[in-house]
Amino acid sequence: RMADLSITAANVLPVDGVGKNTATGTSAGIITAGEPIYLASANSNKVTKCEADDTAAAAACVGIAINDAAASQSVTYLKSGNLDINAVATKGAVYVVSAAAGKIAPVADLVSTNFVTILGVASSTTRINIKLNATGVAV
Repeated sequence: RMADLSITAANVLPVDGVGKNTATGTSAGIITAGEPIYLASANSNKVTKCEADDTAAAAACVGIAINDAAASQSVTYLKSGNLDINAVATKGAVYVVSAAAGKIAPVADLVSTNFVTILGVASSTTRINIKLNATGVAV
């Protein structure tokens, strides 16, 4: 197993700028830039950290947070496009929602019962081309 990406939140930046392919929601709890998030239907569709080892709904990422937020604050997230993450990614590798809440992992890290949500492919060692696919399929 490889480790989850170690993302520097202050350096998370959508390459095409904020406003293009982004949306905004209200956070259910603390959200950090670079975390994959979903909209929790059981919590008024508040922005919540994704987790592959929870439910298909909790793994169904709608975007990657591009700002930090405390509970009940506004959080903007990137739905698609290139995202600078300032982490050491493997160019060409497929990245998914991790079993750890709010983390991004290489697809090979998923284990039995984890739900597969593809976040995108690393286009360089510091950038992921985000193209979400919440499959609802467990490994």
